[in-house]
Amino acid sequence: MKYITAFLILLLALTARAQELKPFTIKGDISKINGPIDSIHIAYTTNGVRYDQPFEVKNGLFLIKGKISQPVVAVIYYFAPDDTIRRKTGSENTRTLIFIQPGEMTFASGSSITENTLNGSPWNRDFREMYEKQKASEYKFGAAIEHLLLEKDTAGVWQKMRPLLDSSRVSPVKIWLPYLESNPQSPLVFYAYNQMTMFNHNFQGQDIAPIYNRLPPELQNSYEGNLLKGIIATGNGSPAPEFSQADTSGIQVSLSSFRGKYVLLDFWGSWCSFCRAENPNLIEEYEKYKDKGFTVLSVAADEDKSKWLGAIRKDGIGRWTHVSDLKGMNNEVAKLYFVKGYPSNFLIDPDGIIIGQNLRGENLGKKLSEIFR
Repeated sequence: MKYITAFLILLLALTARAQELKPFTIKGDISKINGPIDSIHIAYTTNGVRYDQPFEVKNGLFLIKGKISQPVVAVIYYFAPDDTIRRKTGSENTRTLIFIQPGEMTFASGSSITENTLNGSPWNRDFREMYEKQKASEYKFGAAIEHLLLEKDTAGVWQKMRPLLDSSRVSPVKIWLPYLESNPQSPLVFYAYNQMTMFNHNFQGQDIAPIYNRLPPELQNSYEGNLLKGIIATGNGSPAPEFSQADTSGIQVSLSSFRGKYVLLDFWGSWCSFCRAENPNLIEEYEKYKDKGFTVLSVAADEDKSKWLGAIRKDGIGRWTHVSDLKGMNNEVAKLYFVKGYPSNFLIDPDGIIIGQNLRGENLGKKLSEIFR
């Protein structure tokens, strides 16, 4: 039996309301690029559907036609004649990101497609500026990591690596958040949110709520806006969405059956090395507080039941409840909680209210010690 909650019904009703698609055209000139190019491709996502279409190039000129519900990031790319491996969206030198909108636009490249101008989409200038800032930051961290890996002191390398990786994860937030605060009407908000949360699971719903609340109604009520609204609804202080899923014996277990306890809702997978590295810490905290009203409910993003059960046995975590629908990365509970990466977790209080997210290692221990002092 699948869970059905008022929250999920509302959320599905909101997100299913796809906006009307509006036409766009891009008249392009890539004649300055050396070599024969017979087609140009454009890839983008609108209303949750991804499109990837080729268009004919004649004498370096092309006309792209499509439909989008609102301004979006798109990839324009081509395959060079000497490409031996055809990646999905070309190589680094044969693709570029642009920010398109409904209506008529013109595109012109220099000798490389990465050198281009796009007219007819005013927000593209902001997008290019912010994209280049983020790219420069990523290059800086990448160079620093490469330099560290050349050091001979292996133990010392990993001590220095951790703070560097932590800084790289929050870097997109430092780049994008000030921009969004200064540009409350910007349709770049959805791309920015994805960048800020791609590797930083500590940037949560309540952090983006002030930005969302200042968006114009057409963005708030868009497909992406309703998804963002759902993410905010699973922020700290919000009721934890109810669900039911099968445990290792096939018996349905509901979240509400744990009411009266502090529950760490843990999203993991047998394939996830970072998740399993955290399991010894979960065991320690579970054993410390299990008799004081704390438990763990683990939701696995697995498809193979034998691998799921094997990981539970090997890691010694069968002491608490485990559930999965064996849909892998499409786990329905993970979707309900808008889980973007693994490991992820939500700390839920005895009344079913979310009071913490992505608490691991020392942070989890500190939070639980505050609760059970």
